[in-house]
Amino acid sequence: MPECKPLVLMRGMTVIPVGNVQEQLAFKGFSLGEVDNIFGLQTELAVRQFQASVGLPETGIVDAETWRLLFDGLPLPSDSCFPDDPPDSARATADVAGVREPQAAQTRQGIRIQISLSQRRLTLMRGGVEAAHYPVGVGKPATPTPTGSWSVLNKAVNPGGVFGTRWMAFTRRGHGMHGTNQPQSIGHAVSNGCVRMYNPDVETLFEQVQVGTPVVVVSGVPAPGPAPVAGTYVVRAGD
Repeated sequence: MPECKPLVLMRGMTVIPVGNVQEQLAFKGFSLGEVDNIFGLQTELAVRQFQASVGLPETGIVDAETWRLLFDGLPLPSDSCFPDDPPDSARATADVAGVREPQAAQTRQGIRIQISLSQRRLTLMRGGVEAAHYPVGVGKPATPTPTGSWSVLNKAVNPGGVFGTRWMAFTRRGHGMHGTNQPQSIGHAVSNGCVRMYNPDVETLFEQVQVGTPVVVVSGVPAPGPAPVAGTYVVRAGD
């Protein structure tokens, strides 16, 4: 598994957590223009303004302390990191490296998550049967939720702020399923690429899945049958 990068966000970066910072800054009233996952000049100025408001040095860089204060005193989970995605040919093994046993156990039980972007719906599958449905918010056109077959990479309780009460990453670029502090956004294409859920729903889902649980994201309606190998994408009717 690639080595994790420290959580330091600065101008020029385009990783998913930049969009989370932009959302939280806007939520707290710091103007920065469009939320686009691009750490540009306006985002840097908004970060400086926030840092000044809480007594931090006005560096314009989001380090761990800036993140902690921006997200209401709740630190980013210690096991979260945002390295670049591996090449397509490596994803099938890299995305499950270190979590093969939990994934194998869940696969034997037939547990997987299916997400339909067009339906704005997450379905928990158990033994080939649809066990539960949840409405979700998905990525907006400028920052779409990535389609394909992935797996749960890490989980965290009470990440806070725009992440709500639970977090479950499913790509190495920082896409995840999480709660929200903006419940009115559920059912819409408004996120930075993550999958938003109502906090009670994500708390229920959190208890049903493990690191390694397969996650299949499609633009249309999920097809029945077993999940593809992580890191592949199968074209389905309606995509």
